[in-house]
Amino acid sequence: MKYILFIVFSLYSIVILGNELQEVPKKYFDLIHTELDLMPLWKEHQMKGQATLTLVPYFFAQNKLVLDIKYLEILKVESRGEDSKPLKYSYTKSKLEIDLGKYYTKADTIKVWISYIAHPDSIVDSSGAAIKDEKGLYFINTDNKRKNVPTHLWTQGETHSNSSWFPTLDHPSEKHTQSLKVTYDSKYVSLANGKLKSSRDNKNGTKTDHWVQTIPHSVYLTVLVIGDYMIVKDEWRGKEVSYYMEPRYKSLARPIFGRTPEMMEYFSKLLGVEFPWDKYSQVIVHDFTAGAMENTSAVTFNTMFQKDERELLDDNDDETVAHELFHHWFGNIVTCKTWTHLTLNESFANYSEYLWTEYKYGKEAAEYHWTRDLSPYFSYSSAKKEPLIRYFYKKPDDMFDVISYNKGGKILHMLRNYLGDEAFFKSLNLYLTKFRFKTAEYSNLRQCFEEVSGEDLYWFFNQWYDNGGHPILTSSYLKSADSGVLIVSQRHNFDSSLVYKIPMDLNIYTGDVIKRQRVILDKKSDTFIIREKDVRTISLDGTNSIVAVKNESREVNDWLYLLENSNSYIDQVKAL
Repeated sequence: MKYILFIVFSLYSIVILGNELQEVPKKYFDLIHTELDLMPLWKEHQMKGQATLTLVPYFFAQNKLVLDIKYLEILKVESRGEDSKPLKYSYTKSKLEIDLGKYYTKADTIKVWISYIAHPDSIVDSSGAAIKDEKGLYFINTDNKRKNVPTHLWTQGETHSNSSWFPTLDHPSEKHTQSLKVTYDSKYVSLANGKLKSSRDNKNGTKTDHWVQTIPHSVYLTVLVIGDYMIVKDEWRGKEVSYYMEPRYKSLARPIFGRTPEMMEYFSKLLGVEFPWDKYSQVIVHDFTAGAMENTSAVTFNTMFQKDERELLDDNDDETVAHELFHHWFGNIVTCKTWTHLTLNESFANYSEYLWTEYKYGKEAAEYHWTRDLSPYFSYSSAKKEPLIRYFYKKPDDMFDVISYNKGGKILHMLRNYLGDEAFFKSLNLYLTKFRFKTAEYSNLRQCFEEVSGEDLYWFFNQWYDNGGHPILTSSYLKSADSGVLIVSQRHNFDSSLVYKIPMDLNIYTGDVIKRQRVILDKKSDTFIIREKDVRTISLDGTNSIVAVKNESREVNDWLYLLENSNSYIDQVKAL
């Protein structure tokens, strides 16, 4: 998910916030398949639904099934199969408890059919830092009172809001395949995950679309959109790539989204893992609760991306398009086991913005993105002191912040520069292959990097993933005719006891030549001898990849020399 604004940052105190240890819920059942038959009730802002869930007891025998629901009105519950029969049940605003009538073992597959009505407008707002509410299902402008806002509906599942429109096991660790049939006004079109298997005209002003998602994905990635859209289609390796546009924006589909097939090709080759999903669609909706959302093969975007020709002269939104597409590897193929490990989804999506910009628009544009994207983290780092991996938080929404996203993405770039491109991307390939269509935690990512590189990387993941904050580096140097001396010290921005191990690739400027030398700072201060003649200046972080505040001391003439001779945008800006 792409968030545009980061507001409301809390203080780091488990006691003050009442934060709790966030664990993966105990699995009593494995959700295999979800079959939905839906009909939106536009005037009432409700959804009539029938859900058939296919489940298997996870390990221990079970005679009771508890499902997540949010304000679903339950009408009827039955078992399906050889022993089809009504089942006894009870429900609250958030849970549906079904008496299965007998014990089932892990060798059994059960099917439960539930008839219900969803009441999303009844859900009480319990907003977090990023996602404004948990309605899950949104009816937009159904009374036609808002000018230039079309009537449509859309859903938003992350973090746990899809249970507001169908009964399920609503946790990122739960993956399912799905079949979704929806009957609605024939003047509209629908969009959901997977392929459109059929579209039937009911001869009464309605039609029924049948969408099928055959590859397992997490429940929160399930989506449905219905509205008045024109569909513009491209193709990538035989798969449909489509853009659902309001009719007045149809001509802008390709200026906004048209580089998507090129992105799919680039990322597939870069990772060595081909985009696996049946199709790739992108749709713009009104009043969206975030910037965009990576629903599997059907991404939703806020109207801020619905730009006209004049706005597109200034800039495109490739960064966000790339962000949501890259999630289809990191987040959708391999999903974070729990929101504690959210950075496994969001840091990679964040880093894809840099990768695409570097590939398509060049190194200078990528470095500009780097500085602009890291700035929000530094701005909030004095108040937002949490590490990337957080086992204690109040709500999952609290994880969606500049640490999981911006800082996490820059840490990946730092690891890439430390290991080199070949080892870095081979490690990502191993991670995506090893945990394909499964869930993972950050230790799994570390193990993949270690397996490829042959190096114990606990030190890296411990200091950057398990600890909050960042180092502040201060450097100065002395020059002589035949050498240079670099003096570097480090301190943590809030923890005086923490000392980082920081590999630094120094850029050593000697005349018209730039030489690279790697040193490791693992003390609070150290001195490094540079045995080169005619040293003009030394750049502390030649790759400009260290996530740190860097205070480099130079004479004015040395800053001018760096400005004129560096090929790095970041160095040039620093010199200015």
